[in-house]
Amino acid sequence: WVFSSFDGDWHEAGTIPELTEPLAAAENAVPAEAPTASSGEVAPSELRQFSIFAGLTDDQLGQFLAFGEHQRVVAREWFLKKGDPGDALFLVLEGSVRVRLQIGRDDRTLSVIPAGQFFGEMAMFNHAPRSADVVAESDARLFRLSAESFLAMTRENPALAAPILFALAGAMAGRVSDA
Repeated sequence: WVFSSFDGDWHEAGTIPELTEPLAAAENAVPAEAPTASSGEVAPSELRQFSIFAGLTDDQLGQFLAFGEHQRVVAREWFLKKGDPGDALFLVLEGSVRVRLQIGRDDRTLSVIPAGQFFGEMAMFNHAPRSADVVAESDARLFRLSAESFLAMTRENPALAAPILFALAGAMAGRVSDA
């Protein structure tokens, strides 16, 4: 989206003739370092920083990792946009991310999420569109668990899914009470 001082309104960048060609070139460009999608880059011990995994063994954590994907984001990368499909939970393994809303020209930070915290659990369950943008504050490593993968885990390994589900529900209830 681009703000036009000509008419004082926001426009989708792809609809602006001067930007059509550069945007098409950018979409076709190969990124210098594409994000990896291998859970093998996340050790089960890294999940110990998250309280929702407190009751799980390293073997169970290894099984959990098989259901998601490792993701790297670089500082200032805008990797989730308001309105995007809400279909995944993200665990911040390293670095930090910022949840923000762009209101006119005002960039409002709603929260900064450091390593050891997670976000997107509500979206994973209710599939509502993202309510805010998420931007990497620093280079960060994330673990993404999609709603589809979580459902697969509940079918294939309910003994693993149940304690995670209860821990997520407890975390969500705590956030609702705090709000």
